[in-house]
Amino acid sequence: MGNVSGKPDFDETRPEGWRDLRAPDDVDEEEYVEVVPASPAGSLAAAAAVGQDEGSPEMELSKQAPSGTSSLREVEDHLTSVFAREEKDEELGAVVGEALAGGDGGGGGGEGAPPPSAVDPRDPFQGGNPLAELPVRELARRWPTLLGQFWYSGVLWYRDHPDSLRAELLSGVTVACMQVPESVAFSFVAGVDPLSGLFSTVFLGIITGLIGGKPGMISGAAGAMAVVAKDITDENGPLKNLSENQRFEHLMMTMTLCGSMQMAFGFLRLGGLVRLIPSTAMLGFMNALAIIIFMSQLSAFQTCPDYKLFTDCKESEREDLTLAQTTTWMMIVIVIMTMIVMHLWPKIPKVGKFLPGSMVALIVASVWEHGVNRAILDVPTRIVSETAGVKGSFPPFDFADVGGSPRWGVIIEYAFSLAAIGLVESIMTLQACNEITSTPQSVFRANQESVAQGLANFVSSLFGAMGGDAMIGQSTINIMNGARGRLSSTSAGVFLLIFILVASPVIELLPIAGLTGVLFMVVINTFHWATFAKLTRMRPSDGIVVVVVTVLSVMYNLAIGVGVGVVLTSIFGAWNLGSKITVTRRVVHNPNVGDIAVYKVYGTLFFSGTTHFKNAFNVKDDPPTIIADFENCLVADYSAVAAIKSIFKRYRENGKRFRVKHLGDDSKELFRKEKKLSVALKIHDDVEDREIVVLAGVKEL
Repeated sequence: MGNVSGKPDFDETRPEGWRDLRAPDDVDEEEYVEVVPASPAGSLAAAAAVGQDEGSPEMELSKQAPSGTSSLREVEDHLTSVFAREEKDEELGAVVGEALAGGDGGGGGGEGAPPPSAVDPRDPFQGGNPLAELPVRELARRWPTLLGQFWYSGVLWYRDHPDSLRAELLSGVTVACMQVPESVAFSFVAGVDPLSGLFSTVFLGIITGLIGGKPGMISGAAGAMAVVAKDITDENGPLKNLSENQRFEHLMMTMTLCGSMQMAFGFLRLGGLVRLIPSTAMLGFMNALAIIIFMSQLSAFQTCPDYKLFTDCKESEREDLTLAQTTTWMMIVIVIMTMIVMHLWPKIPKVGKFLPGSMVALIVASVWEHGVNRAILDVPTRIVSETAGVKGSFPPFDFADVGGSPRWGVIIEYAFSLAAIGLVESIMTLQACNEITSTPQSVFRANQESVAQGLANFVSSLFGAMGGDAMIGQSTINIMNGARGRLSSTSAGVFLLIFILVASPVIELLPIAGLTGVLFMVVINTFHWATFAKLTRMRPSDGIVVVVVTVLSVMYNLAIGVGVGVVLTSIFGAWNLGSKITVTRRVVHNPNVGDIAVYKVYGTLFFSGTTHFKNAFNVKDDPPTIIADFENCLVADYSAVAAIKSIFKRYRENGKRFRVKHLGDDSKELFRKEKKLSVALKIHDDVEDREIVVLAGVKEL
């Protein structure tokens, strides 16, 4: 039936076999519905009224309708639910297919990348995220089927799009190479064995790559968590009375509890708290990350002449390279060369899309180091094999043993800190990656990422790995390489595992200066250079938040910086919004009751504006009847209710009547527990006749 009447058309969504139960176009739908009796036979009469047969499936289903199904719309809803139940399995399959629709703007960087509207199994939680609408119990019951369909569809998709498969695998190799020196460096910061950081990156990469909230986002051993973990392993820290092995076991127990907290955060669906993070805090977060990444690479220009491996010497024993040394200039040459290759390579037609720019840059840097610096100039620079040992065996399962007298106070305190830091950095990185890829933000993604991070940290602690979180630097590299799918982030963890177990000689040839150059390009792309111009155009309060978040994140950690930024934004916002409350007063005359003072309130009334609100009422000079009109005002909290109650008491003490009118439904909810006040103000009771007369005199106001 064509939709020529302007009524909603359900033809596109009704199941197969559905017949139209709406009124004919030439009959008023309201009148047509009213003739249907409100009884179990009502659905039968409705079906018969539009020409259904007594034995038709629709008629049989109509007989099952609950009592009181009197309207045609209710009949339609009932039949829809019945068809949905009968086709549950097929519907779930369709949900998975629908969930596989790409929403990250293609990816892979190759010509075979699909248009944004095509089905893309690399991210089963993209687009409208229909899986998020399924009940948790249904997801738990159907997860094997859903997961099987997801992976099978993914295999088929990559088979049909080899360009994307190649791009993501190559990007995974590049990211794995980049993660080796950083994981080793952060292991040193945390005071643990380098293999602990490397295997942490393996576990985090594979687990978050498979089930994380953002396809293509990279996780691993991270500096923000390593700085906090260092307190536990430090010989001068809160566990200084314990042996080195006991401190390490306490760290593993701390990470076990940290992972459990992060998973609980996701399962409780607290990811919606990310909405409290303002854009100014996000801006400060990104700038702080760029500064932290830059500062972390300065160690590349240090040396330890008395040790075979760079990581064997303490920070106090390191020596800075000077400009008078030839090695310094050779490193600068490699850094600049790497940055130039990364910048120009993607611009080369055809060839530039075949290999990621960062991988080509590392290849060029390695060739220069071993073919020129070492073979011709005899001016070697530090390479990975001279920084730390990479080769190792897979760690055994080992649940943390904290001995007979565990320091649970320290464990719980640091577990909470690590969980908070990891969640803040991971969710903020997720939002940053969404900004880069123009992907809509999603609370479901934040919850999903929280569970994935928690599970990865929990598993890491069971194998002696130090744990970690999302890494904005590597995530940016992965995205810059054109990767948008889960294969890139998952394969990075797999390739790193291969490097550790069998291919360590290859990765050990990479020059540290080349890796530094790649990360310097990440710094350039991460830092928001327009911040300086924006600070001159922002309100002073917003500029303060950006600067404070940046400074505190660099000086302490990202969680503290963002947390303080949220608090400052809330304080400034409450102050500014509270100052916007406006109250106008006008006295009108009504022949029945005399003069009436009418106060109109504009804005949002909450704790920061109650003082100004109360001072606006002239209790002494007002006539006997006062009306406060809240049609253009939202009563937002209990402080506002208390302020209204205070004004009511002041008028009552002076023998005057005070009434509140035009409160919205949300505002009325705050008065539910103030029953006596609600009755006195006529908020929930029917208005008396005399009140109607009074209001008639001020209706025009």
